[in-house]
Amino acid sequence: MVYPRRASVVSCALAGLLVFVFGCSGRSRTFEGEAGSAGASGAQTGGSSGGDGAQQAAAGGGSARPGAGSGHSGTGGVRGPVGGATYTGGQPEAGGGSHDGGTESGGGGDTDAGSAGTRWIDNEAGASPSGGTGGGGGSESGGSAGSSSGGGGGTVLPNGSACAADEQCASNHCADGVCCDAACDGQCESCKQSGAVGQCKVITGDPLPARAPCAGTAPCKGQCDGTNGKACSFPDSGTVCAEATCSGGDVTSESVCNGGGACTTPSTTTCPSSLCASDGSAKCAISCTSTSCGTGSYCDTKTGACIPKLDDGDTCSANAQCTSNVCADGVCCDEACTGCSACTLALNGQGGSARDGQCLPVVAGNAAPHGACVASASAPCGQNGLCDGANGCQYPPVNTVCASPSCSGSTLTTSTCDSTHVCVPNNEPCPNSLVCASATQCKTGSCADDEDCAAGYCTAGACSTTRKVGDACGSAGECPNGYCVDGYCCNDRCDGECQTCKQSPGQCWSTTTPRTACTGTGTCGKKYCDGTHPSCVFPGAETACPDQCNAEWTAVLESTCNGSGACGAGTPDDCASSQYCSTSTNRCTNKLSSYSTACTRDVQCSSGKCCSVCVDASSDNNNCGSCGNTCGANRHCEGGGCACDHTMPAACGSTCGSWNFESGSTEGWDDMLTPGQEGYMMTNGAGNPSISSAHTAEGSYSLAVPITLTNGGAAWCGVVGVQMCVEGQATNLAGRHIAGSIYVTGSPMNLDANASVLAWGPPTDMSFETLYIMEDALQLNTWYPFNLTISESRPIDHIGIMIDPRVVDGWSGTVYIDNVRFL
Repeated sequence: MVYPRRASVVSCALAGLLVFVFGCSGRSRTFEGEAGSAGASGAQTGGSSGGDGAQQAAAGGGSARPGAGSGHSGTGGVRGPVGGATYTGGQPEAGGGSHDGGTESGGGGDTDAGSAGTRWIDNEAGASPSGGTGGGGGSESGGSAGSSSGGGGGTVLPNGSACAADEQCASNHCADGVCCDAACDGQCESCKQSGAVGQCKVITGDPLPARAPCAGTAPCKGQCDGTNGKACSFPDSGTVCAEATCSGGDVTSESVCNGGGACTTPSTTTCPSSLCASDGSAKCAISCTSTSCGTGSYCDTKTGACIPKLDDGDTCSANAQCTSNVCADGVCCDEACTGCSACTLALNGQGGSARDGQCLPVVAGNAAPHGACVASASAPCGQNGLCDGANGCQYPPVNTVCASPSCSGSTLTTSTCDSTHVCVPNNEPCPNSLVCASATQCKTGSCADDEDCAAGYCTAGACSTTRKVGDACGSAGECPNGYCVDGYCCNDRCDGECQTCKQSPGQCWSTTTPRTACTGTGTCGKKYCDGTHPSCVFPGAETACPDQCNAEWTAVLESTCNGSGACGAGTPDDCASSQYCSTSTNRCTNKLSSYSTACTRDVQCSSGKCCSVCVDASSDNNNCGSCGNTCGANRHCEGGGCACDHTMPAACGSTCGSWNFESGSTEGWDDMLTPGQEGYMMTNGAGNPSISSAHTAEGSYSLAVPITLTNGGAAWCGVVGVQMCVEGQATNLAGRHIAGSIYVTGSPMNLDANASVLAWGPPTDMSFETLYIMEDALQLNTWYPFNLTISESRPIDHIGIMIDPRVVDGWSGTVYIDNVRFL
């Protein structure tokens, strides 16, 4: 970017030595760097002519300011005062390289050496020249040329940062010591207001100390009004300097502010009645009216006196007060005055022969009066609050920067005002094919790596064009598609574990050699490159898995890898019924016989049960139904459950003393009582006792005894019983209690139906004791618990339960017996 050259050069006399000083007044650039060396003595004549440098006559000698590129010595100037000033080489322009600047020659015949050169900072182009060589002093010959080499740029500051010169700021505006979003040079503007540092704001009250103070004297002294940032505003006739008075019949008018910072001169008029009002007010005793005053006068309503009309330029507050009948901008005016015209010099800024009372255009650049030309922060290219000198409003010049720059990717966007007063963005690529350095500016100078280049790649500090596919490369930016793989510009990303771009340079191929070792372990878990896929894959069906036993150990599983790192489900190869699958060999092996080799699972045993060794759980008294389930004395394992021995029942002294049938067996109960053997205790109806879960008094099982009675004779009883002891081992149960529960289902019975417990001895003694559970009115489908005392004192070897339905024409049903025990 080329910044405007706005540095002023002012001659200042210091100790008899004439030097050019930057920044004596006005806005100046900031300089820094090493001073140049002092020049040789100058001559009375100017310096010798330079090459292509521009010639500029100066008081102390010519100065040369070459443009971009290499400069040359300047042309010598005419003879100047003693001690000629020096000026370094040409200001570096955008993109400036090394600059050799001209040096102004010394003037005069004295031998004073020239002062040292200075150095510019070029923020945009990146030039940071060294100081130039000083000009010649007081010798006869002209001074020699100065030099200035190019260099790197300084740092551009954002708005709100402390600064000393415009060139330090991204906005190119340094105001009030901070980088500002606008020039902000109005008398009533500030760029360092609290809460808005870096933004140009209109203030109220007195201007900042660095700006010119408001003119005028109190109470008419000017102040900043918070609206007009370019100039102070002055109190108008609404502000009274001195109140009106009436004395001796003469009224002295009030003195008010004239809108230019001063008070008006009061006038004295005699009252029509020559008398003042008696109330002490500054009024006449008899007041005039708007129509009572003659031509050339007007009625002063404050005093009641007729006052001569005012001439153009006199302070007024109403049209009727003026000879022209126009009161504008606080003075009588020669015509109506609005917009960018004003009737006072303070507002219109006119000079020369102009005077107050003439309606004249406001000088270009002055603040617009009457509320015209209102500036808006949201319209940076719109009216700026100033007049254009032709009765119109002023707008920022075309190409004025109207928004902060922005940078995205490699495109720099700057916004300027166009001829229609619209802020238009302009997009330009960053120079040297570089990318943005920040959100507001491009990178400058040379590239450091490929990322600095908008396209191509960085080589030797410069962005270069891309290579073609197949060319050797060192980074992705060198290749047209951004793929630099295995040292070649590749036709694809080619970043798979099993891909290469150097087998056929520029072409991506799958290979069997991985870039790095494939991961995984095991037959199916170790990946490999198959020459087809871009990445390592798991083995598939082409790889067989080791044989395994299935979960039941009844078959050998034969499978292959499933392509996902594991073996497939596999196909079972069933073992023979006499074999099982051994996990030590994963092969079918003959089952173990009972009580042989140690086992760990039931499937290993021919008997189907493993209790450390193979057992037959259906008949093994020590492992009946389950491991460790031992059947006690007078019990035996039958069908996987412990049952009482028929030949050694409980009542004879063993531990098998109750029958709850939870063992899953009939526990010795049988229809053992048969006609002929049991005398008149007929049992033709009882048969086949079994275990049932249909009806239970407790637990899960009861004894179910089907009974069918035929008609005729004495066939009216159904008895089921258990043999208590073997022949000759009967015991005396006198005083013992027998308890239990019965439940009867079947066809209807008579009202005197009953149920009883019978206790009797060996067949040689058929007498028995009847203990009634329900003596009559036995009901169907009802549980009857019982607890009966045996009084029979002779030996007993049988206990039976009898159902007597009291019918003679046949009956059928089932009796359920549960939880029978001796107490």
